[in-house]
Amino acid sequence: MGNLPTIIIKDQCQSSIDKEEYFQTFYSHDGAFFGLRFGIPEDARYISKIYKEQYSNYYVDPLVYNIEALSKKIADKNNYWFICEKIGKNSMICGAGLIEKYYTTAFACKAVLKKKFQGRGISTKLGSGGIIYVLRLPEFKDVVRLDSDVRAVNIKSQKLIEKSGGIGYAFIPSYNNFANKKKFDITEGKPCTNGIEEPAVLYVNILNKLWTKRQKEIHLIDNEDIYFFYSLMRNINLRKMKNDQIIFDEFSGYRTESYQIHEDLYKGTVKIGGYLRKNTLQRLLHKYSSWRLLEWRIPPTQLGRYSIKLALKNGFKVVGYDIGSMLNYDGDLLDNIVMCNFPRGINYKQFRTLHLTKSNKILVNRVLNSLTDE
Repeated sequence: MGNLPTIIIKDQCQSSIDKEEYFQTFYSHDGAFFGLRFGIPEDARYISKIYKEQYSNYYVDPLVYNIEALSKKIADKNNYWFICEKIGKNSMICGAGLIEKYYTTAFACKAVLKKKFQGRGISTKLGSGGIIYVLRLPEFKDVVRLDSDVRAVNIKSQKLIEKSGGIGYAFIPSYNNFANKKKFDITEGKPCTNGIEEPAVLYVNILNKLWTKRQKEIHLIDNEDIYFFYSLMRNINLRKMKNDQIIFDEFSGYRTESYQIHEDLYKGTVKIGGYLRKNTLQRLLHKYSSWRLLEWRIPPTQLGRYSIKLALKNGFKVVGYDIGSMLNYDGDLLDNIVMCNFPRGINYKQFRTLHLTKSNKILVNRVLNSLTDE
């Protein structure tokens, strides 16, 4: 992270940090003084306590309860933890967030704030201040987008992301799985499927350099949901997408295959990116028949038309449209149609406590309607 200052943390969250060691300082609504700095491995025990306070033992990623594992994650050069700390006589760590870097994409996640500090304007500073500073670092010069996912029951977090320029592009049911996973043995290779399911809204902050690399030739099939989500994103980004070349034709598409798979055992979800043939899809549907969620992202290209039709025929639902999220062999960024399959079915109770911003209601209602339209 460059020539950042060394941070010294005392026991009981006490700190001898001088304000020059923070990359941002600010006052809360009630006049208390706070600072943002980068995390160090020694912060792990204090960060873990905040997750414990907020989620008991049920956070989606049990890593936050393992001090040793969390310390290693904080030390990872591709992870940029930013810490919010109360400055003064009784200094303490009160919140944290993380930005992970994956090639040209950054992912903001794991934001958490102690209950006693909520409602004082600190969350906005923690989120926007930390994100803005990190994205300006030299290590992020090639990053073209910032991704995040937000619980669909938490409107405050949705508003925070939208205030920072985030665009909600997909709504995924059963995205999160809240369960006590502290004793879950990941080495067995079986997914955790016995938790409380909760949907999420996926967001993207698009940086200007993405548009120069994005492929503007868009191949769509005759499907109302696909066109709806594409049009939704186009209307939001009209100045940048007005020159898109939309192609509708009857060509069934090439039966090509090129894909990647990521399994999340803790969440019981699988993420597929790219093109599949029929036999491969059938094999994957069988292999993951006991998992909670299959998320398949397919580029709307000439090569992708066959996979899109294949997904629809096999029960995948269109849940969003993602702009410039896949890098192809030529160095262009391809859009993706986001589609989901639910091997274990859908628990509709998860939709009873949705709390959504105005823009997200449009997105969510479309997905909910498609789920009940059998």
